[in-house]
Order: sequence, then structure tokens, then C-alpha cells
Amino acid sequence: MTQLRSGVALQPVDDPATFTAMTREIEDLGFDNLWLTDSSLHARNCYAYMTLAALSSSRLMLGTAVTNPLTRHPAITASAVATLDEISGGRAILGIGAGDRPLLALGLKPSPLVELEKAIKAVRALWSGMDVDLEAGSFSLKDAHMRFKTRPDIPVFVSASGPRTLELADRVADGVILL
Repeated sequence: MTQLRSGVALQPVDDPATFTAMTREIEDLGFDNLWLTDSSLHARNCYAYMTLAALSSSRLMLGTAVTNPLTRHPAITASAVATLDEISGGRAILGIGAGDRPLLALGLKPSPLVELEKAIKAVRALWSGMDVDLEAGSFSLKDAHMRFKTRPDIPVFVSASGPRTLELADRVADGVILL
């Protein structure tokens, strides 16, 4: 039988004290997950705020809803999520997608699905301690590797709304964030 989990998604727009109080309340109300948007110019830095959430909660799973391989190089994402996972005692989730509206303000278009797939594979390879050489249209890695030990099985969820992205999620992800 599948366990039903519940979560809250927030855009980190509140000041740190208000956000920390909200995190405690979300956990006290019994929610399982806290998801923060990674919206470049529209909100505060999601990784800084997930660190606040990690330090002010004890059981909430913490994830991006969602980041993308354009505004965050996959190596930067791998390091940020692995660091959050370490700080939170193994409670990190990577939520990743092709990107949407916030990219427009930066003059970017959503990532092609082939590049999103390469980004996910690169992140997982880095978490597994591998040396990574990879060329994608929007990023590359040359003899890249993590210099600290990470948990290789950090969950990856893909944001999807169409059939091709859902198929990608089925191939490479642990879960889906439906739009």
C-alpha cells in the first residue's frame, strides 16, 4: 500500500523570521514536505531558505519546486542539494524542471528535454562520486567530481505537465511534480 504524503509549496518571499515560524507551523501541522520555488528574481534564494527550514525543523523533507539547469548549473545544483542533505540529516529532495516564467526575465527559454535529462544524469553521477565529462547545449562538465562525500540516492522529482516530460520523469526520476 502506498503511503500518502502531504506537503506545502511556498515562494520564499517572507523575511527570515516569518519564514522560520511558518516552517515550524507547517511541521507542527503534520505536513511531510516543504517545497520552495527557485524563482531567480521573484523571491529570496531558495537554498538559503531551505537551510533555514532544515535548522528549524526535524522531519520535513525539503525540496526545490523547482530549479532548472539554465539558471543553476547542474554541478552547482548537485553541490547545493548535497549540502542541504547533509545539514538536514538526509531530508533533501531535488525538484527540477525545464524552467518557465522566471527565465523570461533573464532572456532565457526553457531547457530542451534532452538537456534536462543530461542535467539529472550529471547530478546523480556527481552524487555517486563519479568523474563526469559531459557536453550539453547550455552547460558542460570536464573531469568534474564532488570533493566531499554525498548521499548518492537523494530523491529527484521532475516537474512535468506534458506527455514527453512525464515520460522523461518515468525514466530518470523518483517522482513527479505535476503542474
